Amino acid sequence: MSISEYATETVATWIISEGEELAAFGSRQRVASHAADCVRAGNLNALRELVDQAVHRTHGGRWSAAHEARDVLLAEGGLDVVDWDEVADSVRQSAMI
Repeated sequence: MSISEYATETVATWIISEGEELAAFGSRQRVASHAADCVRAGNLNALRELVDQAVHRTHGGRWSAAHEARDVLLAEGGLDVVDWDEVADSVRQSAMI
């Protein structure tokens, strides 16, 4: 399976937006802070598992970047199409780390 730039960008944007919400409202800490910890530790497998668990827990409610990430991953072919190194680079370049 080939890498999907769209899925990669969507996942990175979702994680970063979770970090922005954490900074702005003091909420949604879990995904953002755990993702940053995974990237700091260089553990891309843990980052992948975190994203997998988070998108599988996304149901109903108001639309969010998590819903978009889930929908894109389903449409694009799942976690195997994400360039996890690129996601980690995006997280590093954000204000999260």
